Amino acid sequence: MKVIFLDIDGVLNSMPYFQSKEYKKSHSVISAFHLGLLQQLHNTCNAKIVLCSTWREIPHNHPMYQGLENQLARYGMKIFSETPLLKDESRPHEIKTWLTNHFSINGFVVLDDDFSVDEYKKYGLDQNLVKTRYFCKTEKEGGLQSSHVKIAEKILCKKK
Repeated sequence: MKVIFLDIDGVLNSMPYFQSKEYKKSHSVISAFHLGLLQQLHNTCNAKIVLCSTWREIPHNHPMYQGLENQLARYGMKIFSETPLLKDESRPHEIKTWLTNHFSINGFVVLDDDFSVDEYKKYGLDQNLVKTRYFCKTEKEGGLQSSHVKIAEKILCKKK
């Protein structure tokens, strides 16, 4: 099984997105552009999505969480699992814990804007990190981009 560890804010949106015409028209906190790129990675590598975002703390019956699930479903994706909530609130630690408890993983990638490469390195996960950006100036810099998908495909699908 291949896994995409998915953060939401900074991956499926960005600060410039919230200032965009798309957001003003849709009022969706998830960008269709970024969902399309996630779908490309998901389908190309036949991967499962594991939510590692703080969004996993939102009750699953809350409209915001249900909106996330509905938008993923429109693109043929769903949340397979979620990382555990640990007291130290270190996403890399939570991902490492999840991986330790799941033995059938033959590839994974982490899409995250929050935690540093050094933090991921502490847990031996830095080679699987694709670092995106929330705080930036333009939509072409923010969230998941085509260049990130290419890197993620190399990591996850072992593409050259």
